[in-house]
Amino acid sequence: MARSQKQHVATPSAAWAAMERYRELPRDLRGGVLELQELREAHLWKHEKEADADYNWRVKALWLTPFYWSACDLLGGQPFTKAIGWSDDTPAVIGEWAKDIDGSGRDFRHVARSSCITSVGYGLNYLWPVWDPALGRPVIRILPGESVLDERESGAPIRVMMTELDRDEEKPWIKKEAEQVWIFYDGEPTSNSNEKYARWEVYEHEERYKADSPWNETPTADLGGYLDPLTKIPLVPLYTGNNPEDGVPWECYPPMHDLAVLNRVWINKTSDLDFGLHMANVPQRIAVGVDEETVKKMTKVSYKGLWWTNNAQAKFSFLEHSGSSFDLSLREIENIARKAEIMGHKPNIDRGDAAAAVTATGELARMAESVTTSQAWTFGWQDSWETAWRIAAQIGSQPDRFTLGFHANFGPRERDLDRARIIQADYQNGELEPEVYFPEAKRLGVYTEEFDAEAAAAAARQRRKDIEESLKANSLPPREGEDAEDENEDEEKDEDS
Repeated sequence: MARSQKQHVATPSAAWAAMERYRELPRDLRGGVLELQELREAHLWKHEKEADADYNWRVKALWLTPFYWSACDLLGGQPFTKAIGWSDDTPAVIGEWAKDIDGSGRDFRHVARSSCITSVGYGLNYLWPVWDPALGRPVIRILPGESVLDERESGAPIRVMMTELDRDEEKPWIKKEAEQVWIFYDGEPTSNSNEKYARWEVYEHEERYKADSPWNETPTADLGGYLDPLTKIPLVPLYTGNNPEDGVPWECYPPMHDLAVLNRVWINKTSDLDFGLHMANVPQRIAVGVDEETVKKMTKVSYKGLWWTNNAQAKFSFLEHSGSSFDLSLREIENIARKAEIMGHKPNIDRGDAAAAVTATGELARMAESVTTSQAWTFGWQDSWETAWRIAAQIGSQPDRFTLGFHANFGPRERDLDRARIIQADYQNGELEPEVYFPEAKRLGVYTEEFDAEAAAAAARQRRKDIEESLKANSLPPREGEDAEDENEDEEKDEDS
């Protein structure tokens, strides 16, 4: 080939690489226990000098409480707890299209909810209005943020990684995947020909179905064309996160990434506790004054481990684990769980950041100071989806001046904000029981009307109970006479005092 494949048509931009670092952990957490077990040391940390057998046991026993994606589901889904509103001038055909918005049989409300949840989880994804020749009408598809290799800048082309599925004509159950890079271009505003419309072209591998083969230097001849009647690239960003350093809108890092990190810490803390309890079931035998030759000559005379030796100087004992360290670990895990619950609905209490409400056109939505962060997100999502629907209307030759509205009347009122912060802190510090915290938080507006406070409190209580029962079940009973010795020690301390 004429040039090196080190820089080819599928090479992502620097902004993409920066965002991808933040998307890896949320993506792995979404894969669940099986994904984490497969990735092993990437998220379940191996201790220095830890035996392979011990670490393998911890990998098999790994379990996950999905604090991160539960929070994303709550925050991204709450605008859709009520019906989506449409203006009176919305064409009737739009309502028909909304019943199957993406050609897969899913309606607008469910697709929009899913897109907003993933936008919270990953910081960014894209809405793609496109004509579907099989349906004979426009559809709106969701593109994950990692599939778009360039940042959205005015007038600049955008590369999108696609996967084309081909079926064998004689054996339709056989599918083949072909990686493609689609490049979209804005139209030329001064042109009177087809060049005034946006266009697209497709690049493929030299060997179509081999992803490891080099990319072609030129676009595929029989693919691509003009996007009549659109003059602009029909990719609408659905923002949630933002760049904490310079506020560049297309560099959207997941806004809840700290909760994802805390979720990983919880995984490792519970793994350490489980393994400690597992090892505590078997007291460690200690032999003093016995050399290696003596050990070889020792004879085991019972199933429970009574050993015999002629060495009168030998001393044998058992090392039993104290439960105090397990109690500390349990309290630490409970504190992490409470903190995760607080962080999960913190955007419903914090005041909205204007930069968090970036619209599809890149302008900042004007918010009142009392708007919470999650409400600011909702207004941004609403603007993006409205833009996507208007593009779909243009593609389908329909009027495009209509509007839509998402439910955003959630979150605590101004006078309830301070009270909500207080009970958050009390619950996180263990001073407030879940049966009290969740109903009160719902009353103050932290949770929506549809939120089941009793079920949430019961789940939090059950998690605590499960850990405590696990601790008791794996703890060793006191040795005979140990209680009496402890009582005597207490009496002696009382006398001394």
